[in-house]
Amino acid sequence: MKRIAILDHDLTLVNTLTYFFRAYNQARAKFNYERLGFREFLRGYLEENLANPPGTDRFEFWFYFSGIFKTFKGEPVNPMPGADDLVQFLSENNYYIVVVTGRRVDKTIIADELGNAGLVDYVREIHTLHNISLSRPFEKKTVISRLVNSEKNIDCISIGDYSEDMSSSYINGCKPIGVAPFGKNPKLLYDAGAIFVGKNLKEIREYIEKNLISSPR
Repeated sequence: MKRIAILDHDLTLVNTLTYFFRAYNQARAKFNYERLGFREFLRGYLEENLANPPGTDRFEFWFYFSGIFKTFKGEPVNPMPGADDLVQFLSENNYYIVVVTGRRVDKTIIADELGNAGLVDYVREIHTLHNISLSRPFEKKTVISRLVNSEKNIDCISIGDYSEDMSSSYINGCKPIGVAPFGKNPKLLYDAGAIFVGKNLKEIREYIEKNLISSPR
């Protein structure tokens, strides 16, 4: 049986919070709205209720945002705590590691960020939402469906920090595991189908080792 680990990119593997903040305010400026302060932005991220400005089309706003959320040459990208240990552990236990992001950017940008964070050598595939038709912003179910259904007899886990990561995995028969950084409420991820939520990747590594490798179910 082939093991596949589908990993979210932003705020799961790499800490791109400041670039997320920058792109969000750039999108607000595009639609002629004032800049949001970092504290209010962070609260919106943690509660998963960051809104498009009043009077703007939700899909249009987030579609634009997902295309400009990127880093530029020379900008540092650090791994989230425990990311290097997690991907090494998954690789050593024969997981085929795939990174999937809700951004609409070329996958070379994601590869560069993973390289800067020291993680890219463990990653076998990278998928973005670039040139993919979506019914709602950041929807990953189409990409995950292709990955899961391209193989027969697979054992799939998915790790992410947002409800969309959990629901897109659950609907495709992939075990959703949530990470809740920066004090995020785990209930948001459990309500979306997560089988486990850790506050960091160290807890997730321990959960996988104990429950999905030592005692698979």
